Amino acid sequence: MYALSKLYHVTPDEIVKANDGLKGGLKRGQEIRIPLKVKRPKQVPVDTLANPAFNQAEWVDSILKKEVYNVGVFLPFKLDKFDEELLKCPPVGDCKPFIPTIRAVEFYQGVEMAVDSMRSAGLSVNLHVYDTKGDTGIVRNILSKNEVKSLDLIFGPLSHSTQPLVADYALANKIQFVSPVNSSNKLLFKNPFVTKAIASIPTQMNAIAQYVADSFATQSVILFDNKDAKDQSYFAKVFERRYNELTDGDTAKYRDTLAIIEKGVDLKNMYPYFHMTGTNVLIVPSN
Repeated sequence: MYALSKLYHVTPDEIVKANDGLKGGLKRGQEIRIPLKVKRPKQVPVDTLANPAFNQAEWVDSILKKEVYNVGVFLPFKLDKFDEELLKCPPVGDCKPFIPTIRAVEFYQGVEMAVDSMRSAGLSVNLHVYDTKGDTGIVRNILSKNEVKSLDLIFGPLSHSTQPLVADYALANKIQFVSPVNSSNKLLFKNPFVTKAIASIPTQMNAIAQYVADSFATQSVILFDNKDAKDQSYFAKVFERRYNELTDGDTAKYRDTLAIIEKGVDLKNMYPYFHMTGTNVLIVPSN
């Protein structure tokens, strides 16, 4: 009870009062109410966005809807290189596509779909598209333009070498920056203007562990651990730790402990891990 009171900044008496006196005491697995204290300011100061320590939850609902939103799209289209490769194509027959351009165009098509949805919801959006070519020098040149300061949102770039430049610019100019790829968590550090569209792999592994524990409680869960690949082995350990936390001590609900198979085990030696009549859930971490 003391730990809960410290965690949620309430007194033990307030917790007891909110739960009808907790007759019989607090038991493991019991659901209780925590009386949270939330204070909202009547008026949010304009300059609070400049303070990273300011609680964003207190001002996010005070942001006014704009008549027009300007969205910048920073993608490595590399159209000059695409044209060069196109000239090499034979007059007749298959032409090998220039993959970087194709990938950038696919991202852009996704942006257009999102913008269509925004417009259907009654928002007005102007798209400003920039070809970064995956080059830090070109990104610096783009960011030096006055027009970029008027953007409300920046989508991209894709390369890890150019993203820190945009993250720093977003913080300095209070522009929201969305990274559409699996970026380093360093981008988020002390920067409330950066959002990762893709969660880190450890975060994904924790979510998968939660899903497996909730959806396959009575099934055979088998985790593959490739110790030859450091990243994959680490992801396996993240899953194992979270899954065991979720299922620990609940033998009535969960079939048994997590089975772990290491790389190199041949098929015949895997049979003891499999449930021959039920469902087997195989977890293969990778990046």
